[in-house]
Amino acid sequence: MENTYAITIFNRDEDYVIKPFLSDVPKVDRLIVILNKNSGYDQVESKIREVLDLVNTKIDLIYVNDITNFFQILFAVKSLCAQRGSPSWVNISCGSGIGMAALAIYAVERNISMVIYERETNRTIVVSPKKVQKMDVFDPVYFNLIKDISSGKNTIRQLAASNRIDKSTVSRRLKNLISMEIVNRMDDATGHHSYKFSLSEFGRSLENFRALIVQ
Repeated sequence: MENTYAITIFNRDEDYVIKPFLSDVPKVDRLIVILNKNSGYDQVESKIREVLDLVNTKIDLIYVNDITNFFQILFAVKSLCAQRGSPSWVNISCGSGIGMAALAIYAVERNISMVIYERETNRTIVVSPKKVQKMDVFDPVYFNLIKDISSGKNTIRQLAASNRIDKSTVSRRLKNLISMEIVNRMDDATGHHSYKFSLSEFGRSLENFRALIVQ
């Protein structure tokens, strides 16, 4: 009996939909794709179905008027969960930042695992909602770092100067954000013994949601 499913928002770049199914992410019987009626899904449908057929996963389509609307995505997900129960996971690397944020916020509230495909590193990661629940990432202590990294301040020295705190404090906070897959750490290409930091897909979705609720 089919009883496991996952949720994703449609993305024209099919890799963001497909790649999680080629990883160690828990397998599901169905993938629910949320999309607009004129989204261009038919142009990549065959590629998506080809991969999902290999892992015996069927596809259901759920249409909304606007996949960039936070509340339409949230309502669609709540309706799905009311009918089918909670999904095994949600893909928060597809769709607009606002749409991804809607999935992420709901997943954290309902203890649903979040799956992220990172094109930069070509890897799929699973974020536990319990990790996020342990720390209020919207607290200015952490969110100022997220905002600064998004604006191009990507070294510990720059972040310490921007936030007027010492480098050891920045390092500890970045370590927490990295552990939750919100921030990525990269070696400095210049060869210096230092790191540069960037936001993950998850981090960008959180930043977009923060911008929405602050307006």
